[in-house]
Amino acid sequence: MTRARRIDDTQGVGETRSGHGRGTLAALVLASFLLAIHYLFWPVQLRVWNSMSWIDLAVMTALIVPFLASRWPLPLRSRWTHVAWWICALMALDVLAFAVGTLAPTGGHPSLEAVLSLFLGAAKVALVPAALLVLVVATIRGERVATIALGTICVIAETLYTVGNPDQPLGWFAWIERPPA
Repeated sequence: MTRARRIDDTQGVGETRSGHGRGTLAALVLASFLLAIHYLFWPVQLRVWNSMSWIDLAVMTALIVPFLASRWPLPLRSRWTHVAWWICALMALDVLAFAVGTLAPTGGHPSLEAVLSLFLGAAKVALVPAALLVLVVATIRGERVATIALGTICVIAETLYTVGNPDQPLGWFAWIERPPA
C-alpha cells in the first residue's frame, strides 16, 4: 500500500527561507519577466509571424520543457509550485500545436492548430499573470531557487511565443512594450 506524499508548504532549507532573501528573489522573478517581455516580445512575435520554423520550435521546447520535467527529479516543495506547473503544462499545449503544424509530414490540420493557438493565446491573458503570481508565492514559501528560475523562464517563453492576432488578445502587453514603428 502506497501513501500519497504530503506537500508541506512550510518546509525550507535553513537560511534560504529568510524574509529579505525570498522577497528579493520574488522581486527578481517579476523584474526578469518584465525586462524579458520589454526587450524580446516584439522581435520574437515578428519572427513567429514572418518565419516560424523548427528552430523556433526547438527554442520553445528548450525553454519550456526543463520546468515541466523538473517535477520528477526534484519534487516540488510547495503546492503553489504545483499550481504553477499545471498552468504551464496547460499553456505548453501551444508547443504541441506548433509542433504538429511545423513537423508533421502532412503539415497537420492548419485550422485545428490555429484554433488551439488562438484559444490558448486568449487564455494566456489570464494564465500568464496567474502563473507568475503563484511562482512569486512559491518563492516566498521557500521553493528551490532552481525550480523558480526554470518556472520563470517557462512563463517568459510561453508569453513570448504566444500566437494570435498581434493586437488582441495580447493587448495587455501594450503597457510593457509598444510595437516598433
